[in-house]
Amino acid sequence: MLQQEKEVEGAKPEIKLNDLIKILQALEKICEVSSSENAQIVSFIKELRYALRPHKSVSGYEFLDLIRNPSFWESSTLRRKKKKNKEVRPRLTTIMSFDEIRELLSKGTMSKEQLLNIAEKQFGLSKGTLQKLKKEEIRNKIESAIQNIETLKAIQRKAVE
Repeated sequence: MLQQEKEVEGAKPEIKLNDLIKILQALEKICEVSSSENAQIVSFIKELRYALRPHKSVSGYEFLDLIRNPSFWESSTLRRKKKKNKEVRPRLTTIMSFDEIRELLSKGTMSKEQLLNIAEKQFGLSKGTLQKLKKEEIRNKIESAIQNIETLKAIQRKAVE
């Protein structure tokens, strides 16, 4: 039995990146719930998940070998994805103006998760309810929320006059 234990200790367990992605997703949810101060950590974990997703079928150890190779970091596709993500992903730690939100919505490049975050953080809409909707329907809900708030502000201004 000692021989078998030694063999098991020396062997590397088969780990797929998909397993790590699932763990990161759970960690992301824990960080979101535990404190609003974790916004940067949550954002980083999400970016890491997105970066790992194209490699999810690769074993963890193969991926480690891949990222240890300097050519991996010099890859033009890696740089292009990094720039693209910076353009598309809004910072949700600060409140955005309605014009900024409309501009992001008009581009049509936002993921469903980004739309859900804007709806929840900017307008207090229930993320759980919106998750069942299609991207276009979420976009419409956000636009409707903006219109409703603008209407209420106009009514308030008239009432003050």
